[in-house]
Parts: sequence; structure tokens; C-alpha cells
Amino acid sequence: MTREEKIKEAEEFVKQDNYQEAINKYCTIWKDSPFDSEVIKRILFLYSRIHEGNLDFQPSTSETFMFRGISRFWEENLEDSIKDLDRAINLNPKNDYAYKSRAFSKFYSNKPEEAFADIKHAISMNPIGDYIDNLAQFYSETGDSANALKYYQKAVETEPNNPRLWYNYGIELRDNGEYERAYEMYNKAIALWPQYPDAIANIKYLLDSGLVKRYRN
Repeated sequence: MTREEKIKEAEEFVKQDNYQEAINKYCTIWKDSPFDSEVIKRILFLYSRIHEGNLDFQPSTSETFMFRGISRFWEENLEDSIKDLDRAINLNPKNDYAYKSRAFSKFYSNKPEEAFADIKHAISMNPIGDYIDNLAQFYSETGDSANALKYYQKAVETEPNNPRLWYNYGIELRDNGEYERAYEMYNKAIALWPQYPDAIANIKYLLDSGLVKRYRN
């Protein structure tokens, strides 16, 4: 069965208001492609429908506990988010995405040491640019710009075709007053995604403010 056929099957359950089975189906799709942003957004949307309608839903797998935990993170229910992500990890200790997600819930619960431990563990299991970028973000938000820049650089080296990682690196450089290098990072992001609105806006800002010379445009 193709991805599209699996999504069609899941959407049939949505039409029947059977969110339990719809989420279960979407989670099987996600397992085949863990960084499919469209599938992730759809699962989180379904959780929001469950929450808004006060509907009964009982997670049973590592993935369903994980996505409920992520949904609760976005609802700013951090304590319950961590509990769900704990369950996800207990059910599957190899679920690196659950460790990455729990890192954010812990970081914004004022548990930075535990958050750093989780994101570093996720990287040890799956050393992708996205996770390294998350680690850089944590360093940035705790005021450690040296390590932030170090890991943003490592993130783009690990995943050079991801425009968001180049853009994030550019933001950190800009915040550290390295405007010429920030300009270069934004351009690298735009080379990968010519319509990248935030990168385009930041290049315009650097040029209009005179922080980089206009002849470079």
C-alpha cells in the first residue's frame, strides 16, 4: 500500500469521527517516514480535535503516547506532556523522536540539565541535523552563544540540504553581530528554497539597515 493509499484509509476514519483509529493509522505512516511534516501536522490536528471536543482517547503505543505528549506541549500542559513522553520512551527506549520531544517539554519546564541530556541522547541514537539544531537552540536560549554557533555549524554540515538549518544558523550569527556571515547563511537557505519568506525578510533587513553593503545583493 502506498503512502497516499494509507492516508486515504486514515482519512476515512476521520470522516467517521473515529479519531482513535485515524491516529493509529497515521502513526503507522509516520513510522515509515518519521520526518514527514504533513503527517506530523495531521496527527497533531487530530489530537487538537480530541482535546477541543473532550473526546475519549487512550494511547496504547509509543507513537500515540508521544504525539499526545507533543500535543500537550503545544497546549502548554508541560507536566502531562512529560508524563506521556515518559510512557512513550518506556514502551520503546529506541524512540529517538520521543527523547527529542521530551527535551523541549523539560527545557520549558525549567529543567535544562534534563533537557540537554535528552537531546544529546536523541543525537547519540540518530545524529541528524535537526536534533543537532535543537541542541544549538538550547545553548542559544541559555546564553551560551559559543556552543550555539558550534552546533549550528555542525547541524548544517550534517544536513546541508535543509534550508531551515542554514536560516537558524544565520539568526544566531545575526544576534552575535556577525552580519556578513549571517547574510551568507540566509543566502544559502534561499538557494535551497527560493521562496523562503523569513530568510528573504532578514536579507532585506540587513541591506536596508546598512549592516551589510547593498552591492552584495
